[in-house]
Parts: sequence; C-alpha cells; structure tokens
Amino acid sequence: MRTVMVVALVMAAIVLSTRNFLEVDIPVARHLGGGAFWWESQRTELAYDDSAGVLYVHRQVGTGYADAQQWKTEADVFGFFDEQLRIRGWTLTSTGSSDPAVPETRLLPAESIHRYYRPDDAHAGSPYVIVVAWPIGGNVEGFNVVLTTVTPSLWKQLWSGLD
Repeated sequence: MRTVMVVALVMAAIVLSTRNFLEVDIPVARHLGGGAFWWESQRTELAYDDSAGVLYVHRQVGTGYADAQQWKTEADVFGFFDEQLRIRGWTLTSTGSSDPAVPETRLLPAESIHRYYRPDDAHAGSPYVIVVAWPIGGNVEGFNVVLTTVTPSLWKQLWSGLD
C-alpha cells in the first residue's frame, strides 16, 4: 500500500512538472536569396506572483519581404496566417489586447494583433496562439512577424479551474 502511494505521488509530481511547449509548424516561403523566414525561436516559462503554475511560451520570429512571400499589406500577412492556423484547427477569436507573453502587443495597434483558440477551448487556462505583424519600415517593403504559442502548465490549468 505504501509503495503504491509513493509511486502515485512520484507520477503526480512528474505530470505536474512536465514542460509542454506547443509548437505550431507553419512553413513560410524562403527568401529569394535562400534565407529562412523563421530566423529566431525561443522557449520560456512565464509565471505570475499571484497565481500557481506557469505558462509555457514558444515564440518564433520571422521577416517577410514583398518579393518572396507576396505580402503587400498587413491584411495579406494575416490572411496567410489565419488560413494556416484554421487548417491546423485554430480559430481567430479576437484582435488587439496586451499579452505579457508577447511584449510587442504593448506597442502595436489592435489590428496588428490576432489571437486564436481551438474552437472547443476558448477559455482561460487553454492553449492559445498570438500572431503579431507590423511593417519593417523605412525603404524596406516587408513585415516583421511573431508567432507565439502559450500553453498553461497542468498546475495552472487546475488552478484556473478553481477560480
């Protein structure tokens, strides 16, 4: 009996501490010179002082140019990502709003920020995706793009369920 309880506690600890970064693979055309669109990838944990658990944040940064991706406007960029995410089971649920997992959201206008959830999962404590895009500027025709997935840890999900 005691061994079973120890094994159960160890298994529970493993499950609660498992890191679960969600990666959404969206292939984007390479640059005409052969460079990759996605040129930076980061994984981090985001924790808040006033709540349990963490958010697992996977962030990809890319740069798109008019000649390679054929994006002339932000609407073109978001049209591409809206469709790619829809194919993968994600639904655009809102635009705008600041999100600590994506620092750019504090600086960009609402129309430059798109948030996606899975249709049956659009609530606090569920994984979500944020795509932000904005023009490079100057004399360069193109866009900076950041695709971020945010996945609550099991402990955070359990904590959210108690609220």
